[in-house]
Formats: sequence, C-alpha cells, structure tokens
Amino acid sequence: MIKYLVILIWVAILAHIEFFKFWNILFFSDWTNWNNLAVKDLLNYWFWSWISYFNFWSDNIQYNFNLFQIIWWFLWDYNNATKLTFLIPISLLGVLSPFFLIKHYTRNNIVSFLLWLFYWFNTYFLVRQTAHLPIAFVFSLSPLLFLFFDKFLKELKQKDFLIFTFIYFISLCYEIRIIYILTILLLIYFLFFWLKNIKNKKFWKYIFLFILLQLFLNSFWLIPTILSSWETISNVANRWLFWNNLFNIFYAVNIFDSSWSWWVPNQDFIPQKIPFYFWFYPILVIVSTLFIKKQNETWKKLMLFWLTISLLWIVLTKQSAEPFTWLYLWLYNNFPWFNLFREASKFFIITALWYLIMLWIFLDYLSKNYKKLFYIVWIIIILISWSIAKPLITKEIWTLFVPKIEPKEYTILNDYIINQNESFKTLWIPNYSQWSHFEIKKPKMSMVSIIDNEYKNFIETLPEFRNNYDYSSFLFKPISDKLIDISWIKYLIVPLVDKQDDFFRFYWSTPEQYYQKLKEFKFLKELKFDWIKEIKIFENPWYLTTIFSSNLNITKENLNKLKYKSLNFNKKNPSHYNLKVNLIWKETLNLSQRKNKNWSLIVWNFDWKDFIFWNPLIVAKNNESLDFINSWQISKSEIINYVNQNYKEELQKEWYPKQLPNNKLDYKYYTLNPDWSIDTEFTLYFKPQSYFYLGLIISWSTFIILIGYLGVDFVRRRRKNQTN
Repeated sequence: MIKYLVILIWVAILAHIEFFKFWNILFFSDWTNWNNLAVKDLLNYWFWSWISYFNFWSDNIQYNFNLFQIIWWFLWDYNNATKLTFLIPISLLGVLSPFFLIKHYTRNNIVSFLLWLFYWFNTYFLVRQTAHLPIAFVFSLSPLLFLFFDKFLKELKQKDFLIFTFIYFISLCYEIRIIYILTILLLIYFLFFWLKNIKNKKFWKYIFLFILLQLFLNSFWLIPTILSSWETISNVANRWLFWNNLFNIFYAVNIFDSSWSWWVPNQDFIPQKIPFYFWFYPILVIVSTLFIKKQNETWKKLMLFWLTISLLWIVLTKQSAEPFTWLYLWLYNNFPWFNLFREASKFFIITALWYLIMLWIFLDYLSKNYKKLFYIVWIIIILISWSIAKPLITKEIWTLFVPKIEPKEYTILNDYIINQNESFKTLWIPNYSQWSHFEIKKPKMSMVSIIDNEYKNFIETLPEFRNNYDYSSFLFKPISDKLIDISWIKYLIVPLVDKQDDFFRFYWSTPEQYYQKLKEFKFLKELKFDWIKEIKIFENPWYLTTIFSSNLNITKENLNKLKYKSLNFNKKNPSHYNLKVNLIWKETLNLSQRKNKNWSLIVWNFDWKDFIFWNPLIVAKNNESLDFINSWQISKSEIINYVNQNYKEELQKEWYPKQLPNNKLDYKYYTLNPDWSIDTEFTLYFKPQSYFYLGLIISWSTFIILIGYLGVDFVRRRRKNQTN
C-alpha cells in the first residue's frame, strides 16, 4: 500500500505544485487577497463580531471561520497560512480520503487507486478549488468523515469516535452547508444499517457525548449566531434562487460544473457543454446496478442504500429543471434551513460519494471475474482523469493555479496609505482591486457594493443609473459631498486595468470614463505621484471620523441641512468604542457603519459581561436614519434625569457631587461645567461581542478539558499495558 500512497501524494503535488510553494501569491474571484496587516488585526482585536474590513462593515455571520483564522494570525503571513489551512490539505486529502475509504471496504489496492482518480478529478471539485476553498476542503474530507462514522458504528471504539468527532467539528467550522447535507446522509445511513445499536447503552453514551462535545466545542460561533445573527442570516438566506439555467438533470448525473471549460472557468454564467466521454461514469454506475444480485448480502444492501438515497439527491442537484420543476423551490420555501442552498451545486457531494461506492463494488467484482474488461475500464478512467487534470498541470486553468505578481503602482500606493496615522476609508470605483490595501484602521469600499446596498435609496431614482448602470452616478450634486463626508471616505480611487484581476469587463464604463467623471467634482482634490500613472487618486479633505456629531438626525430629507463635526474616541475593538462628549443642549451621535439594532449607546464605561448577566442601562435608542448610519439623539437634560433616576442612592452614599478645579462639579457619571454644559463619557457597543466571548470561553474550556482527559487516559492505558 505504501507505494500507492507515494504515487498519490506525488500526483497531488504535481497537479497542485503552486499550492506547495510558500513564497507565491494566489487569489482568484471569491478567494481574495489579504495583506499581512489585516491578518495581524485578527487576534489583536480578539476576533470581533462586527466585520470591519469592507464597505460599511456588517455583523459577523461566519464566526465558525475563526477556527482557521487563528492559524492565519499565528503565522502573520496570509499566503502561507492559506496554504496550510486550505490549499495543501485540499490537494492531499482529495487523494488520500477516497483512497482510505475504499481501502476500508476492500484489500484491492488497484481499485482503491483508480477510484481516487474519479473522486478527485471531477469538475465540480476542481472548480471549487479555483475560488470556493471551504467547500473544496470539506468535499476532500467527506470520505474520511463517512469512513470513521462507519467504523464507529461497527465497533463502537473510542478511537474511531474521537476521530469522527474531530473531523465533524473541523468540517462544520469550514463549511456548515455541506455538513448539513452530510449529517442528513449519516443519519439515514445509521437508520438503514445500524438501527440494532439503538438498544446498546454504550452507543447512546457515545451519541450523547458527541452532541455535548459538538455543542460545547462550537459554542464560540453557535451562541452569537443564535442569539444575534439569525436575522441577518435569514436575510442572506431568503434571497432568490440563483441561476436555474446552470443546472439540469444531465449536469446532475455527470457531477459536471456548468462553468468548466478546460481553462479559466466561465464567469459569464453561460452553461458549458458536457463532453461525450463524461457519460462513462454514469453508464458504469447504471451497469453496476445490474450486478446487485451477484453481490453478497452486505454489499447488496450497501448498493441498494446508495441507489435509493442518491436518486433523491440527483433530483435536488438539477435544481428547478425537469423533472419535478416545483420541488426545489418548495423545499427552499418550506423545509428547515433548505434556504441556505440558493443554488444546488452543493448536493454534488452525495452523488460523488454514491458513484465512489457503486464503482468500488462493481470494479472489485470485475477485477475478480472479468479481468480483461476491468483493465479496459482501468485505462478509460486514467484517460478521462488525464483530460481533466491536463489544464491543472499546464496551468491553462489559471485561477489559483498560477501565481500573481503585484503591480508596482499598487505597492507604492499601499505604502502611502499604510504610512498615514489616521483612520479612514478608501472608495474604489467601480470596485476594489485584489491588490488594494485594507486593515481595521483603513477599510476599503467597493462602489458597486454600496450602490447595491447602503446607497441604493439615493441611486435608484437617477435616470443615468437606470439607463446605463453608471456606477459613478452617485456623485451627483448637491448631496454627493455630504454623502462622502459622513461615509468616512478620504480617498476615491480608480484602479488600473490588471489582467490578473480584470473586473472592468463586468461594468459599462472604462477606467478613463470613471476618471473623467471624478474630475468634474470640485470638492475632490486629485493626487499625483511620480511612480503612479494608471491608478487615479482623489482626496476628500472634509471626511469625518467614523463617530461624529450632527445637529439633526441623518435622513435623506435632512442631508442638505446637516452641520457636523468629528469626535475623538478610543477604539478598543471594532465592536467597542469609548468617547467623551461635551453637551450644551442637544446633539445627535452618529456611527458611520451599517445600521444594526444591536449597536447600543451606554452611559459611562462597562464590561462585556454586563450584557450576559444583566442589562446595562442604555441611554438612547438607535434612531431611524440612513442604512449606513447608526444614530442616537442625546440631550443634557436626558442625561441628568437618567443619572438621577438610576444612580441617585449610589451618588448620595459616595458624597457626590464633588467640587473640582475651575468651578466644575463631579457627578461621577458626568461633570457639570460653569457654562452649564456637561462632559460625559459614552460607550458604543455591539452586543453580540459579549455572546462571542461567552461562547469562546465555553469552547476553549471544553477543548482544554478534552485534551487533559485524553492525556490522562493515554498515560493510564500505557501503564496498564506495561503492567500486563
């Protein structure tokens, strides 16, 4: 078996050679490029619940990603970290995982070797490796998950249970939707094969322990998600179904990704043709069903299980195509959590596992009874695999299989941005480049994204936007300058045309047209540098800090009447700000970030545990305002009344007010000045951060206890063996 493993690993490295080079830069499409300062921020700000890198920021709906992001922070090098947490595991597990699953059932090394070729070289898995790495990671790990679940059910051994629990936990943190599908599969598999264990007390002990461990280990993302992010997840999930034309019954049975084209996957959502020889695998599986009666009872039952269960998944994988066109939409609207699947490609995992098992039984049968036919099939599988693998090896597929080189202009611009001490946003028109710098102090914005979301109410009425989808049309007078000011935008940038990151083809205008549009606005100042020619940079000198005060509540109607000023504040993390305010009469405090009801304005300072064990007193409600502004109206009289109502006895016991220099009076929670204004401190806090801290404590405690128990158990078993 060793020689086969060596060949497997060698082929994996050969086909993914760039994944194993730690000095190169890889990105494409949805798998974006991060800079090392952004990675460093991850743990410096304790893995926040408020995503603070892009656009107007948003609440975190993927807390589970913290599992691998902590490795990113530890390495402080994004490119090497992604290779260790995604690229290398995907390339190696993609070959080893199906090999070991088949070896679990048969001693036939040749069959095991052949079938990893089928599992690894299917177009869905390969396209996921070009941009959707969490899905590819769990796809590569799924055969091992199934293997150790089956071993656990057969023998109920602690070792198999712990390995299965660990793989399940890792997979869940990488890609929840695939695990949702696999959990249903494993549950049906148990009911089909191992229902006899239901009377076994040891089995129920393990099941109870499994549920307990998963709940506790995953508390770091389960608690904040359930208590605070569910509404956001629902909004994301309840979108329309995505591109029904990309799915049909033929793609489903061939596990064929509609974008596969033997070079760069098609990004224009045009379905590609299925080569005729791809039908070899479905035909082989159909033929294998004719030999069910010739198998022993165990394999016969296994084939019937996969045949029955997978016909349903194929019906789902075709999405809304014929037949049963109504089924997917009905499930999407009615079945619990099915709305997480706005497109059907994730169901390919079941078909891939089904084909893997059916082909193993059939090929094993052929190798024993029809050796000549077996070798013919063997050759055909190798030829098909080579045709799919060729663009990876030749790098015609490009994507993540070709390293990228940063243009010199971006290096100079990024250094210029990094070396500035203040915090601000950069707005990239029409979209930000993969090379554009971002960190917590300097987030980046995409004009396309904010127009489709936070600026939508301003833009959708413009005829120039409706007619030609002009993404620079939001820069219209008389409110464009105010919009940019209150959005915390210091620089507006038109990126250069870069073949490594060509997104201009998706928009109507050219870089020159965007540049000329920006030149029309006198409130912007164009910046020019000796070594930056193609990137166009404009500065907005009047930008505000992310927290500012205004004379009026910020609404669309009030925008022209606004008077505002920046405020000084202390940012503990993206979910927690402390600020001091001088109130003469009445003001509106504003946080220039996406509106969210979980943002609270609290008098005085407080600790994160306050939201867990008791509710801190919130001085004002988050007012109705623009979609990208959280706003609180506060007044001097309300603060004084608030303190008197809630802290009067405390102040009397501690002998407040106390005299301060310059005729000021200290009321503990505010200071009364001689001019009758008051100075007070506020905390702006995003409540889900407390839930995350609580979940993190539970998860880490569980992990430490589990490691301690395994260590003690290992020592105990070793001593027992030595005694015997």
